[in-house]
Amino acid sequence: MWVGTVVILLTAGAAQAVAPSGSAPAFGAAMAWVDGLKQNNPTVVAESTSLPFVHKSTGLKTRCERSSKTRDDLMNWVECLQRSNDLLLSELRAGDDVKIDPYRGPPMKGFAKLEKGLPDGEWTSGFLNGDGVTFTLRFLIVKGTDGMSRVAAFLVKASFENG
Repeated sequence: MWVGTVVILLTAGAAQAVAPSGSAPAFGAAMAWVDGLKQNNPTVVAESTSLPFVHKSTGLKTRCERSSKTRDDLMNWVECLQRSNDLLLSELRAGDDVKIDPYRGPPMKGFAKLEKGLPDGEWTSGFLNGDGVTFTLRFLIVKGTDGMSRVAAFLVKASFENG
């Protein structure tokens, strides 16, 4: 597994930088949204979410996975996530130095099934290395009619260390 800010592939003896997954503005929109979740700020989450919104995961217990078609649905999802003792939120809240690193590399594996049926938009990705677990995060960013970038899908893949 490659984690970091730059991945270098060696092909035919030459080093080549791999294109990032998603633009800096898309990743910034995703991180503003994550900060809203981390701080339990439903207003920020609602303002930075595009409806309908989808949350799916793999490698975790299914708790709050769902589609939200209305603001009330979204607020119910936020409430579910906050009270479920979600492992990802626990890792995000573990300290001020915890951050999601952007993923820059070849297309991610293991997300095709989760992405199926979702609308067009810009995908951006990141990693969070926690205590014995690595979260691979995918965010679908779409532009609203007001031109603002919002999160339309949040996909999580958890990988646990053996031992």
